[in-house]
Amino acid sequence: MSYEIRLTPSAESDLSRLDKADARMIIKKLRYYESLSSPLQEAKALKGEFKGYYRFRAGKYRAIFIKAKGGEIIILHILKILHRKDVYRI
Repeated sequence: MSYEIRLTPSAESDLSRLDKADARMIIKKLRYYESLSSPLQEAKALKGEFKGYYRFRAGKYRAIFIKAKGGEIIILHILKILHRKDVYRI
């Protein structure tokens, strides 16, 4: 089973508002997760009102995502990329 990470327009907007060094670091980290044979092992399943969502850590930022099956590929849709203090105020 392979995985593909896709950013929603909202996540792309979040990324564009960050400084370039942070944005590069986040993209590099997301590519790392995508290259893993099972990136969900590195993700944390969220609880409570965020049940069904997952998060990846990238330094002081968090990428919130959902997973969807697209044939033989599991697609991880990144919904938001925000600082850890703000990310759970969706």
